[in-house]
Amino acid sequence: MTESTKGAAVRRYRAFEIASDGGYLRTFELSCPDDEAAKAEARRVPSQQPVELWFDKRLVARFEPAARERPTG
Repeated sequence: MTESTKGAAVRRYRAFEIASDGGYLRTFELSCPDDEAAKAEARRVPSQQPVELWFDKRLVARFEPAARERPTG
C-alpha cells in the first residue's frame, strides 16, 4: 500500500467517519509519507463524529470531535 512519488514513499491511509452505532458514515483516502502526516490530515476531516485513521489493517489513531477541532500552531 505504498507508492513512490519522485523518490519519496507515499502510503495510502484511510480515515473513517464513525457513526454512533459503530458503523462507517464516510471514508476518506489520504496519501501521506508517514503516520504523523496522516494524523495531521485526519484531524482536518470535516465531521462532528469520531474519525479513525487506518493504514492497511493497523489502527493508527482515533480522534474524537473535540480533539480534532483544537487549534494548532
